Amino acid sequence: MTLGERICRYRTERGMSQIEVAERLDVSRQSVSKWETDSAVPDLDKLVKLSELFGVTLDELVKGEGPAAPEEKAAPASEAPAPEVKIVRAGPPVRVVVGAALLAAGLLGGIFLFVLRPALGLTCLPLVVCGVICLVVRKNAGLICGWILYGLWLVLRGGAMFRGISTPLWVFRYLSLAMEESQRTYYLYALIMAAEIVLFAVLAAVTVYRICRAARERR
Repeated sequence: MTLGERICRYRTERGMSQIEVAERLDVSRQSVSKWETDSAVPDLDKLVKLSELFGVTLDELVKGEGPAAPEEKAAPASEAPAPEVKIVRAGPPVRVVVGAALLAAGLLGGIFLFVLRPALGLTCLPLVVCGVICLVVRKNAGLICGWILYGLWLVLRGGAMFRGISTPLWVFRYLSLAMEESQRTYYLYALIMAAEIVLFAVLAAVTVYRICRAARERR
């Protein structure tokens, strides 16, 4: 901050106009204006009178030294502590939203199917279980649901094979009327086995990754 800027700041802080300062110092208003724009420098006796008029020391007025100097009031930007950043999460977590949606879909779908046929109402039980897990379990809820659904699928497929049904996905029975029954069964089981292998690999990889990360965090 220059001398002229300090003169202007002290004058405005005390609510004085350039004319009032000029009358106190017995100078013209143009002289005060030149001082504040650094077009001219006041004499030593004028500086002493300005310091007395503003109620500051001569060093504060000329050099900017003292408690009133803005350079000393504000800490350097390099030394200022970094502001603390707080992350505020708006709304419920995604886990809670997904769990509530699964639970509502399972309950409503189960009630509707139970009215049509009681045995069909049990088909919505996995949705209810996954919804409860998402609402209760805070960590790895999706992974737990994935393993539950995968195990349930294996149980259904094994039960269907045990009963002699060609495939639990009976709707694929009408995949292609041009194919022979043996060909349809072969392609369907190949597709099912490929999907099971891919799903198992993904679930296993995610499970190993989560276990390794938890082990690193404990160290």
